[in-house]
Amino acid sequence: MYELHETRMVKGKSPREVFDYVADPDKGALWNSAAKSVRAEGDPGVGRRLIASAGILAFTFDITQEVTVWDPPNAYSWAGDSPVHTRFDMRFTEVEGGTELTADVEFDPKKLVPGLMKGKVANKFMGDFKKDLDTLVKLIEAT
Repeated sequence: MYELHETRMVKGKSPREVFDYVADPDKGALWNSAAKSVRAEGDPGVGRRLIASAGILAFTFDITQEVTVWDPPNAYSWAGDSPVHTRFDMRFTEVEGGTELTADVEFDPKKLVPGLMKGKVANKFMGDFKKDLDTLVKLIEAT
């Protein structure tokens, strides 16, 4: 299991504005470089299914995840286990001048890739996700 904890400042935006952007599946592929497309099934809230067409290195796959936390404007989380384990926990805290966005991510590609590639794929995913958070902040601030 690979884990990542990152915090970013979103200037000039309320926690609700940040929550709304992150929780919009139509925006997922704009900021998450592993997602080629994202679509949702069900109403917004816990239990909503998110289906992403994703790719990391030479591996392309569809992953179904489920919203596990829906607490506007404070927190939004989603997770899935097939074909890879992923969990994204996002928290939004009002601070002077904007919103602090905190992301905790789990990623375990062992069901998708051979053992020798597992670390390489995970390191690529986690490294890219750090950049994705920077992209996410820029996109939110531009709205």
